[in-house]
Amino acid sequence: MLGNHKMTEVLNNIMVCSYDLTNNTPLFFKSRAARANAAQNAFLYDICRATSAGPTYLPSYEFDYPGDATENPHRNCIDGGVFVNNPSLAALSEFSKFHNYYLPDLPENSDIDYNNIFVLSLGTGSFTKQISVADSEHKGELFWAQNISDIMMRGVNRTTDCAMIEMMEPGNYLRLSMTIDSEKHSDMSNSSTETTQYLIKATNEQVINNPEKISALTALLNKMK
Repeated sequence: MLGNHKMTEVLNNIMVCSYDLTNNTPLFFKSRAARANAAQNAFLYDICRATSAGPTYLPSYEFDYPGDATENPHRNCIDGGVFVNNPSLAALSEFSKFHNYYLPDLPENSDIDYNNIFVLSLGTGSFTKQISVADSEHKGELFWAQNISDIMMRGVNRTTDCAMIEMMEPGNYLRLSMTIDSEKHSDMSNSSTETTQYLIKATNEQVINNPEKISALTALLNKMK
């Protein structure tokens, strides 16, 4: 589907997240960087494979992508969700530093106006398994190996959400996602009809037909006019 299309051909500015195992570092693919440096104008296929290589689901993805002089340009990439499942803060950081690039009509070197920055963050749901006091006190390595990654990802997501709420002007940031309360349907590799219908139902109940969420979304969109 993507053929030989590259980053500079996208219709809007984008930033795609991955994690590079070769250099043990987060890796952000940016259309802005691709326009500034032809060597970073990567194929969209390569970027999509790099960002979607979820450990245990898909193999890591190797390709060459130059960075700074200290980095090995031969990358071995996995899913960016392992460190930035909610990329709102990363996007805000990029926009804050390079706002004159993204808003070329602003006077050069003008300060950023956070009153006029709006962020809508869309999540795909998270499973909220509780760990009892007994388990957290007495379980061993196998138990924690099976559960610690979920705890860390939820913690990072919540931390990002809290930071965005603190940094953004009131009402200018909205995170929309839903809670998956069934462990059976929380597995990302489960694409059964039953799970699909469960996720659709949960999204409708918790987001689409949730007056509070829709009111917050409407308010955000009205502020952007």
